[in-house]
Amino acid sequence: MWKSEGNAVVKKVLEAQLARQEFAHAYLFLGEGVNTYALALAFAHKIRGKQSGNNDSDIFTLSVSEDFGVAETRELINRLSVRPLSGKHKVGIVDNAHMLNTQSANALLKTIEEPSSSTIIMLVARNRSLPSTILSRCQIFTCYWPTAPSTTNAEEVKNYIAEFNEIRTSSFGRRMLAVQAMAAEDVESLRQRFHVWINHVLRFSELSLQDRVLMVRALSEAEARMYTNVNKKLILERLFLAIP
Repeated sequence: MWKSEGNAVVKKVLEAQLARQEFAHAYLFLGEGVNTYALALAFAHKIRGKQSGNNDSDIFTLSVSEDFGVAETRELINRLSVRPLSGKHKVGIVDNAHMLNTQSANALLKTIEEPSSSTIIMLVARNRSLPSTILSRCQIFTCYWPTAPSTTNAEEVKNYIAEFNEIRTSSFGRRMLAVQAMAAEDVESLRQRFHVWINHVLRFSELSLQDRVLMVRALSEAEARMYTNVNKKLILERLFLAIP
């Protein structure tokens, strides 16, 4: 069992890998808060075949901070270079990976580029501010922890879901008209709408697993961009084009 709630689609993908015993050498879990780290840690224990509450000498964790140096990264790499004491895999988890400095990121990149067959590295970050060379070598999961705003009442939820279903089945032209209307709303209103849509997608059994993964990823990324200076209309256009 997973200890953290939410992210049903991400967990199904991870469970499929566990069932096949086929894993990537590097993962990037994107998301806010401690739950994203908890998900990565739980996955590491499942790979190792252990319960999440147990200590495991073949799982190594590292938390990046402002005064973080390359020495800590090299120590992690050295630990991962040794064969596991038991089982097939050693797992290294780097929390707050978005804070890695250039030296540390470069040191980690070499291990990700040339991993041993027993090494799995998991990066946990709030955003994608990592070198493109690292991003391109990671299997990326965007984690969304639903905390529906209290101001969203049952009628609003119903309307938002109906709106989403209409957009999903609309033509390109109808989608762009929806962009024009929604771009005039404030960021908080759009955030509420995205929360409802994500929860709806996670429970929408008629969609294939692949489509749900794509939609949740697109919606999560759109919500994150809403807090940047990027034009809302451009964010919405990109989102609506990404919805299958």
